[in-house]
Amino acid sequence: MGTNSSGGALVLYDCPIAKIINGSFSDNQSPAGAALAFTQYSETCSVTLSNGVFWGNSPQKLITSGPSLSVTNSCVQQLTSGPGNVVLSASPFVDADGADGTAGTADNDLQLLANACVNASDSSALPQDAYDLDGDGITAEPVPYDVAGQSRVVNGALDMGAYESRY
Repeated sequence: MGTNSSGGALVLYDCPIAKIINGSFSDNQSPAGAALAFTQYSETCSVTLSNGVFWGNSPQKLITSGPSLSVTNSCVQQLTSGPGNVVLSASPFVDADGADGTAGTADNDLQLLANACVNASDSSALPQDAYDLDGDGITAEPVPYDVAGQSRVVNGALDMGAYESRY
């Protein structure tokens, strides 16, 4: 959860190429933008969002205007064309604003409920394990963990968003 005048969660300035893979964007607010905003971009700016989850962001759900944008294999609150995208009509998260009812605090749970976002990602979009997070000496394999340190791929399947689900 974030609040910014241009992009509630993320503002990219003068981006040549940006890739956001398996990100979860929830309850971000921006008076003049969206969850993601792009400013001072060049004609060659290209943004790819893969395997993401976008829910509850305002005033616009995903993006204002900007560069070449590709959204694939993602769960979105608004209609976004692209292969593998799922349009959501209800929050996909266990508890996006937590017990305190406030998004962006430590008690939030952005793990996925059992829904169409579970086991629906494109595992080929995962970046390589450049920092050898699992300590096995292999950096040419996909990133092995989600943001909580759980296995990223379970039974050969990958969830959309930053967390692997309980399902």
